[in-house]
Amino acid sequence: MIKKRFENYKKHLSKEPHMGKVLEKAELQTEEVFEGCAWYVLAPTMNMFIVWTLQQALEKKVKRLYFLARDAYLMFKIANRICTKYNLPIECRYLYCSRFSLRAPLFHFDIEQALDSICADGQVMNLEVILERTGLSEVQKAEVISRLTTGFEPDEDIPSSRLKEVREKLRNCELFMDYFTKHSEKMTPALMGYLKQEGLLDDVPYAVVDCGWAGSVQKSLNQALSHLGVKENVMGFYWGLYELPSKKNEKDYHPFYFSPGKGIKEKVYFSNFLFEAIFSAPHGTTTGYEWVGGKYEPIYLESQQEKIDFIGRIEGKLLQYTDSLLEDVDHISGIDASGAKKTLYHILKLFMSRPSEEEAKYFGGLIFSYDVEEDGTHSIASKFTLQDLKDYQLIPRVLRMLGLKDGRTKVSGWPEGSIVLYGKRIRYHLLQIALYKWLSYTRMQLLWRIKA
Repeated sequence: MIKKRFENYKKHLSKEPHMGKVLEKAELQTEEVFEGCAWYVLAPTMNMFIVWTLQQALEKKVKRLYFLARDAYLMFKIANRICTKYNLPIECRYLYCSRFSLRAPLFHFDIEQALDSICADGQVMNLEVILERTGLSEVQKAEVISRLTTGFEPDEDIPSSRLKEVREKLRNCELFMDYFTKHSEKMTPALMGYLKQEGLLDDVPYAVVDCGWAGSVQKSLNQALSHLGVKENVMGFYWGLYELPSKKNEKDYHPFYFSPGKGIKEKVYFSNFLFEAIFSAPHGTTTGYEWVGGKYEPIYLESQQEKIDFIGRIEGKLLQYTDSLLEDVDHISGIDASGAKKTLYHILKLFMSRPSEEEAKYFGGLIFSYDVEEDGTHSIASKFTLQDLKDYQLIPRVLRMLGLKDGRTKVSGWPEGSIVLYGKRIRYHLLQIALYKWLSYTRMQLLWRIKA
C-alpha cells in the first residue's frame, strides 16, 4: 500500500522541473513511511515555501527575516542553509515568541480586548483552558475558580453560545481582574526588553516568517512595538492565511499557498494542525522572558523526548533535500517556487486529506497541543468512535456552526487521519469532512470579500 502511495507522489513531483531533478537523485534508505513522506512530501513542501519567501524578501529589499517560534524553526534552518550557499544579503534570526508570550504582557493596555482573547472559542474550551491563557499561577487560578459562579466545573466543556456569559462573569470578578491586570503589567518590561535586544527597533528593513492561519501573532507584535515607539507595521511572509485581524492592513501580509480571499480547494485538502505537528521545534511554547546573565532569555515549556527526536530526524531530511535542490542551481531566482504550488497541492491533498493507513498510523501519533499547556497526552489524530464520526458529518456540524445545536465535535487535529484509523466507510466519512470544509471556507471567503 505505501509503495503505491510513494509512486503517486513521484508521479506528481516528476512534472515539476526542479523537484523532478531532486527526485532523480533520491535514494530512499528504506521503504519506511517516514522516509518516503519526508522525501516526497514534507521536504519539497517546506523547501519550496522557503525559496519563495527568500525570493519575496529579495524583491522587497528585506534585509532581515525573523522566523517565529515554534512553527518557523525548521523554516529558519532551511533559510540559513540557502542564504549561506548563495551569500544572499538577508540575515536570518530566530525569534522566541508565541501568541501567549506576546499577548499576555499587553492585556492590561486593553482589558476588553484581552477578555475577548482569553475567551475566544477553541478546540477545547473550559475554565481551565481560559485561565491557562492568562498566565496566572495555579494558586491564583484555584482562587478565581472558587469565586466564580459560572455553573461550569473547571474541566467541563463550555458551549460556544455560553462563552460571552463566562466572559462577563470574569469581567465582574474583582479578584480575577486584579490578578489578571497585575500579572500582565509584571510581564511587560521583559517582553519589551527582549524585542529591543533582538533588534526589532533597528533601522533595518525586516519581516517575520511563520506558518500563518490568522495573522494574530503579527498583530500582537505590532501592538507591542507601537508601545516602543515603532510607527510602521511589520511585514509578514506566511505559508497560508485563512483570515486576518484587519482587511485594511492586508498589504502587510504575504501568503504563499492560500489567502483569506482565495484558495478554497487548497484549504479544503489541507490540515493546519498536522502542518504544525510536523514542522515544529525541539522546544516547547514560549511563555515569557527573564533577565539572566546580562541579557533577556526566553522561558519555554519542555518538550517530550519523543518530539525532540522526531524534529531532529525531520530536520536532517529537510536539509538533505535543500542541498540536493540547490546542487545544480546557480541562484534561487532560477527556481519557480510559485509554479510549484500546483504540484504541492496534489501531494498535500493525498497526504493530508486522503492518507494511507500507514501514514495515518505514523503521523497521527505525533504529540500535539491545542492551547498553551503541553502535557504530551494528545495525539494529532484522536481515536474516533462511531458517535464521533456521526458528529463529524455535514449536517450536525452545520447546525453547530449556525448555533442551532449545542455541544462540540470530538477534538482531533487531523480528523482525516482519525477516520482512516477507524477503518470503516472511510471514503464516505472523508467526503463529509471535505463537504463541511468547502461550505465553511466558502462562507469565510464570501464574508472576507464583503468585509469593509
